[in-house]
Amino acid sequence: MKKTMTTLAAVFAVAILFLFTVNAEAAGVNTKEYQLKSLTAAIKEIKSSILARKNTTGSSAFDFYFTVNYRDKTYDTNKIQSTIKTKLFSHSGKVGEGDALKSNLAQVAFQTRAVKQGSYQYITVTVFGKYHTTKSQESKVVSWISKTVPKLYKKGASDHEKASAVYNWVIENITYGQSVQNGRSTFNSAYGARYGKATCAGISQLVYNMMAKAGVQCRIVRSLAHAWNIVKIDGKWYIVDATYGACVRNRGTSINSVAYTNFFLKGTNNYRDAASKMSDWGGGNIKVNAKDYVSKNIGNGSVPKAEYSASTETYRQITMHAIILVIVITTAAIVTGIRRDEAAQKEENSAEMFRKAQMQAGRSGKKRGSRRR
Repeated sequence: MKKTMTTLAAVFAVAILFLFTVNAEAAGVNTKEYQLKSLTAAIKEIKSSILARKNTTGSSAFDFYFTVNYRDKTYDTNKIQSTIKTKLFSHSGKVGEGDALKSNLAQVAFQTRAVKQGSYQYITVTVFGKYHTTKSQESKVVSWISKTVPKLYKKGASDHEKASAVYNWVIENITYGQSVQNGRSTFNSAYGARYGKATCAGISQLVYNMMAKAGVQCRIVRSLAHAWNIVKIDGKWYIVDATYGACVRNRGTSINSVAYTNFFLKGTNNYRDAASKMSDWGGGNIKVNAKDYVSKNIGNGSVPKAEYSASTETYRQITMHAIILVIVITTAAIVTGIRRDEAAQKEENSAEMFRKAQMQAGRSGKKRGSRRR
């Protein structure tokens, strides 16, 4: 009897599961496609698909267009979208993710729908959007960052030295402005900052990615009219504004002057945009130190030069050419001086010979006069 009851229970359970599947599929849901069991798992797949620029529709209007399915006990479209936006751009400390990903998206949108069946909501999230860059442009700048950043500082460098080297490279090598490449607003991207012109959005994104590669904690902060970075040094957060630094530097200001002291590792007490930050963007919620950073080893405002940069190589070449030029000029001056001295000596010798000739002529004249008398 007990065995019969167990068998009947098993058959009943299979029948219920069959009806559940049929009803769900009748409502337009293929339950086999809903393997993800939480919104967290769905967000992880959404993020990887955006980074890979997954486009199941092949639409040229978007860089990515896809759907992600998952099942959950509840369904609240507003809460789902809010959670996606928060976790999708959460700080990971990786190049191209977090604040950099959010900054590099020209457009991103989410649509949700759900079919309730039994105790589960079968939820579909449609994601579509566009980058400021093409996939090849993004690959190019990421590759450059991976190869170049480790060359900017010595092995075993402190976070302060790494941050200094990155900041130094950026303000010496980027140009502020707007440029459009392949129909893309690349001036809002790290790619534009490295390979063209960029506004504060692109420059702060480049700094974020370079700091991430260097292993320095960095975030992007925005106001209504500007974007900058904050970095974590010795356990505290400080402001780094490479856009202002670059603009000052491009006007001919020398290294280790105002380009550094006014915009590198500043506290909120001494930074003009600190009070106008948007607290809902990137690192806007992080408490930044009120006072400027003071290095125990180097001193406030003194920034180590980067080990390598494009402009550093240019400076080396210019210096070498200048040295050669000085040698050439000096040699020419010495040769000219020797020749001048020789000419002066010849002139002096000629004058002396002329004087002696006159004296000799005078004596000869006197002798002839004496003979006549």
